[in-house]
Amino acid sequence: MTELISSPKVEFIYTPVANYAIQQNRIPIIRKLVIENPSDIDLLNITIKIKSEPDFINSWEHRIETEVQGLKLLANFFSELTEKLSGDIILSIYSNDNILFVKNYNVDILAYDQWNGIGTLPEMIAAFVTPNHPEISKVIQVASKILESWTG
Repeated sequence: MTELISSPKVEFIYTPVANYAIQQNRIPIIRKLVIENPSDIDLLNITIKIKSEPDFINSWEHRIETEVQGLKLLANFFSELTEKLSGDIILSIYSNDNILFVKNYNVDILAYDQWNGIGTLPEMIAAFVTPNHPEISKVIQVASKILESWTG
């Protein structure tokens, strides 16, 4: 008689918004991943796979470890994005090549110049300061002329 393997219990905490500022500041998109085997059957050869749709992270595959390392947001994807997208992080868990768990987690993927607001990581607003932007020198030139007219 074969026993059925029950699905693992998964706690998956992630940042539900991704943009260029988050990528450039190396904010981890996966905050916590805990997998628990509720059955009495030992699970062997466990593989965890994480990918995204669209491909805004590098696909990640690994044996169970204590933390998710090496999963990175893709800079080129975010630097070229001009409109908000809805995407997914797809978490898959396998034992001996048998699928135990698959779930999609929604992510708002923002354009490089969009701030996610105060709901998620409000401190990221500081990442939108661009002191080297070419338009800054134009503003400084206009401001200096105004100041000169006021002060002589």
